[in-house]
Amino acid sequence: MKYCSHCRALVSFIVPEGDNRQRYVCDECEFIFYENPRIIAGTIPIKTKNLNKVTSSTLVFDDRGQIVARYDKIHLFDVRLPNSDESYNESEVFEPGKDLKVIETPVGVIGLGICYDLRFPELFRLLHSSGVEIIVLPAAFTEQTGKVHWETLV
Repeated sequence: MKYCSHCRALVSFIVPEGDNRQRYVCDECEFIFYENPRIIAGTIPIKTKNLNKVTSSTLVFDDRGQIVARYDKIHLFDVRLPNSDESYNESEVFEPGKDLKVIETPVGVIGLGICYDLRFPELFRLLHSSGVEIIVLPAAFTEQTGKVHWETLV
């Protein structure tokens, strides 16, 4: 027997339609979920060969807790905000990533990005041309940068 992770009621197996993803639907709340969950955790600072820098990374864990993918943020946020003493210089601490990350999961093909990557549409065009169906983009913006970047672009 399986139970809904949303309301804990019994769930029913749904016969896959054209793929092998095992789906279940809750008999009570109709919440649909998939077998073999994944955890996407980001962002996490990870040591690099350069002892003075880290990467800003997102890790993907499979249903056994093994890391199956890692994406390192490509676009670093270096800016001095206008009419403010506020500035950000990620390149002083972070080393940029170099590679796109696309992974197949039970819920679809996922492409990863991090925060300021959002400002670079070519990254998302490349993810789309790689067959990505879902984009995961952990982000943290200040109030001022959120108005300029997050709210405008999403």
